[in-house]
Amino acid sequence: MRSPPAQHGRPGPLPVRQQRSPSDVDYPERPAGDLYCRIPQDSDMNVPGVRNIPGGNNPAKRAPTIEMCESNENYVPLGDGFT
Repeated sequence: MRSPPAQHGRPGPLPVRQQRSPSDVDYPERPAGDLYCRIPQDSDMNVPGVRNIPGGNNPAKRAPTIEMCESNENYVPLGDGFT
């Protein structure tokens, strides 16, 4: 298992350039699409988080959004946690 790269700035779901200072009092426009951690569900890099919430009508299915829980599609990670 390889270790994650060094992170500069605060760690979080957004890339460092998109993160904001805690002293900012305004708010940015929200990026398009769903905003959640997009690493594999079985990743050992972090706590499982929202991508493993049981679906309402199908408790055996895990997904980060209600729409994904209720669809026939499976969760597809958009990254490996290192990029």
